[in-house]
Amino acid sequence: MRVCLMVMSALLGVVHGVVVLKEASYLRLPNRNGQYVVNSRTARESAYDDTRSYLYVVGRDTAMLHVISLANPADPQEVYTHNFDTAADGRPLDVELCRASGVTPTLAITFDGQDSVTFEGHLVLYNLFESNTDTLTPLNPTDPRIIVGAHPDNMKFTSDCRRLVVSNEGEPRVVEGTFYDPEGTVSVITFSTTPGAIPVVTTIDFKKFDDPNELIPLLDQGVRYWLRRDPNDATKIIQFSQNVEPEYVAISPSNGFAYITLQENNAMARVDLENAVITSIYPMGNKSWESLSIDASDRDNGIVMASRKIRSLYQPDKVVFFTWTDNIPYLVTTDEGRPTNIPGVSFQDYSRATSLTWNVDDSVLDSQLNSNPDLGRLYVSNVDGFDVTPNVPYAFGGRGFSIWNTQSMTRTWESGDELERYSRQYYPDTFNGNCASFSQTPVQEMDARSTWMGPEPNSVAVGNFNGKSVMVIGSGRNGMLYVYSLQPTVNNPAPEFQSVHRAGAIDATWQTLYAREDMGDAIISDIKFSSVGTPLVIVTSEASGSIGVYTLADETWPPRTLDDHSLEDSQE
Repeated sequence: MRVCLMVMSALLGVVHGVVVLKEASYLRLPNRNGQYVVNSRTARESAYDDTRSYLYVVGRDTAMLHVISLANPADPQEVYTHNFDTAADGRPLDVELCRASGVTPTLAITFDGQDSVTFEGHLVLYNLFESNTDTLTPLNPTDPRIIVGAHPDNMKFTSDCRRLVVSNEGEPRVVEGTFYDPEGTVSVITFSTTPGAIPVVTTIDFKKFDDPNELIPLLDQGVRYWLRRDPNDATKIIQFSQNVEPEYVAISPSNGFAYITLQENNAMARVDLENAVITSIYPMGNKSWESLSIDASDRDNGIVMASRKIRSLYQPDKVVFFTWTDNIPYLVTTDEGRPTNIPGVSFQDYSRATSLTWNVDDSVLDSQLNSNPDLGRLYVSNVDGFDVTPNVPYAFGGRGFSIWNTQSMTRTWESGDELERYSRQYYPDTFNGNCASFSQTPVQEMDARSTWMGPEPNSVAVGNFNGKSVMVIGSGRNGMLYVYSLQPTVNNPAPEFQSVHRAGAIDATWQTLYAREDMGDAIISDIKFSSVGTPLVIVTSEASGSIGVYTLADETWPPRTLDDHSLEDSQE
């Protein structure tokens, strides 16, 4: 027992002053009819203007823009809403803004394409709000659209506002029974220093990687090419340039390069912005769970974390830059995972482990893969790991986050099984929880995502607080916010766990909690960190359609002692 308690103390750390999140305010956003409806998805991506304290939020499903004043973080006020014309504009996917010397302050919003032939998306540039009497006005009202690629899912401005980099995901889709997989591309919009000049759009494709001489080395390194033929017609080849799906963008501090996650492909692309070329595609690798603990089942009578002889694909989602004391730019990625299901066709790249035929040389592993309380319920890839004997089971997602040195493109730190462990210890009632059935309580959906990607980290923001670099990691489904700090005395950035926070109650159904405005951050989709003035962490969440505003503090933590359940878990 003493050994178990020592292990627990080492993991939890002595109760001491650490960086914690403090709830400042919470604001639900209405749908386009002005109604407050649970899971209306009225909040998806956000952009924050530190200068004017305005938060811009777009909702894809509601096709809306919300402008919220955070002049008083304790009392946010929605000052403006705009309903987009979905027939004409499509649905908004992302929103970004930029202020820089000598450049018109600009708001950009991307829209999915409505053309069923080209699937071209577009973006529109708008004037920023300078006061709450402003309205949404395009910079170029006579010809506002800038055409980009298919499904422009994310974008980032360079810090000087001279370029805007757009990742065009090119998601596969079915239109009137016909399968399409548009190319994944990157659009670079370059703005002229001449007032009134039309921006220049350069769209970069991945066609050079269709060449076997380029493609085969990538595949050998672990880059995924998961859909190679039309699901409706096996004679039609899907090229790698169609299968590649650019996701989230990070711009280097020098503004010379963009790094873009290719989540489904388990890779990252590096784009030379000066020469408008993709210089490299880096494999993100896979993770062994033999020396780590994972909960892989929702039928194991609660929380059971154990080592397993399986691997998982990191498949990072969001990515951000930070610079450390060695002046080397680093990236942090949220290793969410992304199994793929294409509506309208019978294609998915995942299956329950117990439904597949395995050729493994380990009798224990073979038994676990066919046992629901062990690995049988886990969703694993049905396209990876079967080209070798013995087969290798690959789950989806790293269930954590990683630090990358961009000079060597090596992973210098990875969070292991920490997110699941801290969730288990501090919020066991919502461990690996879901938010899918709104007639159920959060407790009833506890453990539901263990068979998928566990804590499912999908958002990250980095900022400064009291002389420390602080990272906030958002858990996509269960509403957990993990706080880590980077110690300035350490040469290589190694994040140290500070605290974990979950807003909202668990004593009623999601529907009731929403009506009580006590749903918390349900299905976090974006996080912004403002270090200007009083540091703020701003959390945008889809299912709760909400904005959670947090301040930071150095406080004694944890706020409560371990319960018996957590103590039992430590004795596995």
